[in-house]
Parts: sequence; C-alpha cells; structure tokens
Amino acid sequence: MDVALGVNASPPLENALEWMTNSGQPVVVVGVHLQLLETIAGQRDEIRVQFPGLEFVYLRKTEEELAANLHMPTAEQTERSGGHIAGVMQGYPVVDALCIRIADYIVGGVSTRDAAARIRTMY
Repeated sequence: MDVALGVNASPPLENALEWMTNSGQPVVVVGVHLQLLETIAGQRDEIRVQFPGLEFVYLRKTEEELAANLHMPTAEQTERSGGHIAGVMQGYPVVDALCIRIADYIVGGVSTRDAAARIRTMY
C-alpha cells in the first residue's frame, strides 16, 4: 500500500479505500498504520455500506510467529533493528485487536503466501 500510494505515513482513509477497491487485484496488502486502522475500525459499518464488495482478511500471526518473522530479512533483504522489533512487538496487542474488529475473515496458522492463494480461490 505504501509504495502504491507513495506514502510513508498513514494515508487518508479515502485514498486507501479507493486504492483497495480499484487496485485490480483480488488480494491487496494494507500497511499497518495505526491511525488508518483506528479510522477503519471506527467507520467499519459505514465502509461496508459504501464499499459492499470490500472484504478485510486478517492474516493473523501469534506473537511467537510475528517475532520469528521480524527476525528474518525484509523483502529488500535488510535486517530490522532491535529497537524496531521491540516497538512492533510492544504495539502488537493494539494492532491485533484493531485487525480483529475490522476483519470479515481471520486466517491464521498458514504462511502469507498460502493464505493469499486460499483467498484467491474464494473469488
């Protein structure tokens, strides 16, 4: 989402929703921007009415799975700093709770790639 919208911070809700519904892809990944997640959670009912075909799937990780993932290199093959990992882990309970509130479906216990493949078969 960040690359597609050219942002490093939380994009406006309207921009994010427009991108999600018009990306041309059945599966898109939304950046973990706390402000955006809070806004979506607070307006979830209105969003369902305005964008009836938009469904949120939360690819949920346990804290242990998240910690292991954060210790792996990024897509750009860089290492995350210890401070970054600690910050993500500290904020995880809040992000997890928001994503559970937002989600139409929750998928856990599988890799992101396997979950995406499973979701694609639904559409």
